[in-house]
Amino acid sequence: MSRIFFNIKVCGKEEHRDGFLDGNLFMNPLGFFRQYEEDEAANIGDRHEATVTLLQPGQFTMTINDYTIPAEDFAEASVIQYNGYNTLNLLCLYAVHEQGHSFGSEEDFESFVEAQMLKPEVDGLGDYAAVVVNTKAFQERVFQAIRREGFKAKVSLVDYYDPTTFNGTFDTDRAVFNKRDTYSHQREYRVALDRGVEGEIPYTLEVGSLHDICVGCHTSEVNELIRTYLYQMKAQGIFGILTEKHITK
Repeated sequence: MSRIFFNIKVCGKEEHRDGFLDGNLFMNPLGFFRQYEEDEAANIGDRHEATVTLLQPGQFTMTINDYTIPAEDFAEASVIQYNGYNTLNLLCLYAVHEQGHSFGSEEDFESFVEAQMLKPEVDGLGDYAAVVVNTKAFQERVFQAIRREGFKAKVSLVDYYDPTTFNGTFDTDRAVFNKRDTYSHQREYRVALDRGVEGEIPYTLEVGSLHDICVGCHTSEVNELIRTYLYQMKAQGIFGILTEKHITK
């Protein structure tokens, strides 16, 4: 997996952000996101969660009771989803990571920094944020809590696909880590928690205080924090570029 430098939790209410900082990680079930209705597009709700197969019109036929529907009769893509994942509890975080980037020059690094900035679309997730500045410690605390409770979990960056061109089947094991590219501005890192329950029930995973490894702020302040931290890391040689330019930009 690509290095993840920071995680960001964006919250709609200050008390939700403070709860995260206190180590109470609230996780809605995947089914919640499939059913969530809102006015904004590509924000919280996503009725295409856990898509396993996406077939483009004109590229497949369907047979029902010996009757075959010709490929040309389908007006839009056919989507097959796996309902078995609806009960998984999801922790969804914005990720500042290096995937897709190289650091061979100053220009490469500056392009990388700009790509990490929160996009305006993220504002719809809330006005309050917690920036995880020690992702290793954060992951260790999360995994320790999961093991303590006897749960199973999968974690990964989310991959984004173009629903107008993709045609085929995803790996079922990664179905919860594939989303349409209209959500790519969220740069999501997910913890998919399997508690072995049958109902679609929210859950709060208690990992202990995160105040020592997180910074609480407003969402509007996040980009400046990201920029400052990344240039400080660059000055320390983390990216292999040791120039003085823009160290405190």
